[in-house]
Amino acid sequence: MSFTPLFFLIIFFACNLLALMRSPVYGVIGCVFLYFMNPGSTWWYSQVPDLRYALIAVLVLLVSYLVRIEQYKQSRLLEVPHLRVLLLLMVAVLASTLWAVDPVNSLKLIVQWMKVCIFVFLAYKVVRNSEELDWVLVAYCFGCFYAGFCAWEFGGRISNRMEVIKLADGTDGNGVAIALLLSVPILFFYLFWGKRLWLRISSLATLAFVVNSLVLINSRGAFLGLIGSLGLFALRVIFEKKDLGLAVKVVLAGLLFFGCLLYLGDEAFWTRMGSLRSPNLVQESIWDEPVTDLRTEFWWKSFDILADHPLGTGAGGYEALSAQYLPAEWLSGGKRAVHSTWFEVLTNFGYQGLLLYVGYLLFGFRELRMARISLRAKGDDFRLYQSFAMEASLVAYIIPSTFVSVFFVEFGYWPMVFIAIFFKVHWLRQQESNAASVPFVAVERNAHNLAGG
Repeated sequence: MSFTPLFFLIIFFACNLLALMRSPVYGVIGCVFLYFMNPGSTWWYSQVPDLRYALIAVLVLLVSYLVRIEQYKQSRLLEVPHLRVLLLLMVAVLASTLWAVDPVNSLKLIVQWMKVCIFVFLAYKVVRNSEELDWVLVAYCFGCFYAGFCAWEFGGRISNRMEVIKLADGTDGNGVAIALLLSVPILFFYLFWGKRLWLRISSLATLAFVVNSLVLINSRGAFLGLIGSLGLFALRVIFEKKDLGLAVKVVLAGLLFFGCLLYLGDEAFWTRMGSLRSPNLVQESIWDEPVTDLRTEFWWKSFDILADHPLGTGAGGYEALSAQYLPAEWLSGGKRAVHSTWFEVLTNFGYQGLLLYVGYLLFGFRELRMARISLRAKGDDFRLYQSFAMEASLVAYIIPSTFVSVFFVEFGYWPMVFIAIFFKVHWLRQQESNAASVPFVAVERNAHNLAGG
C-alpha cells in the first residue's frame, strides 16, 4: 500500500474513533477530509477497502451527537437568522416537487441537497467555540492543500483545462476552482495572524498549490472571485485600524501574490482571462471545438420559462426544458444548464425561492457585522480579522457562482456554516453572558443602596 491510501485510512478511522470517544467535532473534520480526498474517484481507491465512507462518516457524526445531545442544547438552530431562512428555503424546495417538470431527477437533486442541509445543521450544533472552529477551518484548508497537490502532481491541462480533481459531489473544474478559492482569504488570515509557526508555513505552502490549481483549471469566474475577495479582505484590514505599517504589509503581500500569479499564468490562462471583456466571445471549448459562449442568452431564457411556470420548474427544471426554449445548436447532449446559480434558483424554485436564497446570503453579512460589534468592544483584533476573512470567503463564493450553477453543491454552504458558528460564539453567547451579568450588577447596586451607600 502506498502512502496516500494509508494516510487516508489513518485520518478517516482516527477522526471517526475520536468522534465516538471524545467529540462529534472530529466527525465534522473527518467529513471535510473525506469531501476533498474523495477516494472513489482516485487512482489509489483499489488499495483501500471498498466501503461507503461518506455514509459511515455521517452516521458516526450523527451517533456522536445524539449520545451527547444534552451538551449541545444551547446551540439552537432558530437563533441564527440565516439558518431560519435556510429552513424556509427547504420548505420552498420541497414544495417545488408538487409541480416539478422532471419529478424523478428533481427528487434526486433535492434528496442530495437535503443531506447537505442536515450536515450544515449538525456542524453548527457541535462546533461550540473558537478553537473548534479554527480546527474545522484548518481541515478545510488542508483539503484544499491535498487537491492542489494532486493538481501539481498531474501537472498540466487537457484541452485548455485541468479536470483531474474530483470532489465528493462530482463538480467539474469550475466547481473545484470555487471550492479551492474559498480557502484563499482564510489562508491569508492564518499566514498574517496565525498564532503558531507551523500554521503560517503550511498556509503559505497551501496558497502556492491552490493558486497553481486555479491557473491550471482556467476558470474565469474563479479569477474574478479571487480579485474581488482578496480586494475586499485587504480593504477591510487596511481601513479597520488605519495603521500605515499594516497597510504596507498587506499591499506588499498582495503585490507578491499577484506577482506569483503572473509567474504561474501561461498564455492559455491569460488568453482565457482576456475573454472576460466579452462574455459572448467565440473561443475554444474544453473539447477543442469552436463554440460561442452564450451564457447571458441562457440567463434571459429563464424569464421565458418562468412565464410558463411562474412557481418554478422544480429542481433540474431548466435543463429538462432547455430543448423547448433554446435553439438546437445551443444544446449539448440535448440539454443545457443555465450557468448561473441565481438563475438556477429562479427557474427551479421561482421568485419566492430566489428571494429566500438572497436573504439567506445577506443575513450572513449582517451576522458578521453584528459579531464585530462585540469583538471591537473586547479589542479582539485576531477574531476581528478572522471575520474579514470569512466575509471575503463568502464573496469568493458569490462572485463565481454567478457564472456556474452550484446551488446543490456542498462547498457553497461551507462559508455560511463558518459564519453561523462565528456568530454564535462571538455574538449570541456574548449577549447571553452580558445579559446574565446584569441582574447580578443590579442586586449588588440595590444592596449597596440599602446599606446606606
